[in-house]
Amino acid sequence: MQALAAAFAALLVAAAPAWSASAIQVRVANADWGDVEPVRIAEVLEATARELAPLFPGDAPLRVLVSPTGSAPMVLFQRTPQGEHHVLLRARDANWAHYAYEFAHELGHILTNYERHARDPFATRHQWFEESLCEMLSVYALRRMAARAPDEVGAPYAGFADMVLGEPHRRAAYGIDLAAWLQSNEAALRVDPYQRKRNETATMRLLEIFSRESRMKALAYLNLGEAPVPPTFRGYLEEWRDRTPAPLRLPVQEVLAAFGFDKNERPPAAVAAGGLSLSY
Repeated sequence: MQALAAAFAALLVAAAPAWSASAIQVRVANADWGDVEPVRIAEVLEATARELAPLFPGDAPLRVLVSPTGSAPMVLFQRTPQGEHHVLLRARDANWAHYAYEFAHELGHILTNYERHARDPFATRHQWFEESLCEMLSVYALRRMAARAPDEVGAPYAGFADMVLGEPHRRAAYGIDLAAWLQSNEAALRVDPYQRKRNETATMRLLEIFSRESRMKALAYLNLGEAPVPPTFRGYLEEWRDRTPAPLRLPVQEVLAAFGFDKNERPPAAVAAGGLSLSY
């Protein structure tokens, strides 16, 4: 557990993050969000976006419209007439941590080039992995926000992160053998990529691998292929590795090793199961 705490601590720097060249511009729809004004939601979502903006390459600003939904949170394939990505969130009222958690997840889909799914229907066969990465980014954003805010402001974010990390199926996943896990779970996940407990099991190991902001920059190179998505998960990861710039490639190689596809690359050291929360 100490190793995982150290990995999280490495993510949390005291200085405010510099916005990347592709800063994220958020527009919140004037709609029924419950007992809260859209302007307050916008403040939380902008703070969430600041944590993830340095991971996005490119010079053009990323523009996002956020609207409420009564169903599952999602980012739509169709952009708005203004060219914005359109994100739907289920969070309501003044549940700030829920807004941050959901929004970071959907920004994760944009970061990992989710629009490939619209071009290639077979891309869904590996979508479960993208879901696991987006869950990782939700926890990452919550922890960063909690570390930067005054205690009374940051407490909801830290508490929500502790709650999700402390769920029994996540605690049981510390140090899991992903190669064996993949053999037992991939077939089911290829059929239904939204099996959250399975996705979140993989997330716990991915949190160990992507232990620093510099490593997370590799996420922007997932799903960039124009050719049909490789039929095997190994091929999918190898395509990601090959499209990632050499200075950012090491964590992708470690993902391949963790899933048992590259015996020449040692996976990160496993972390033993421990307590419900982490201290910083």
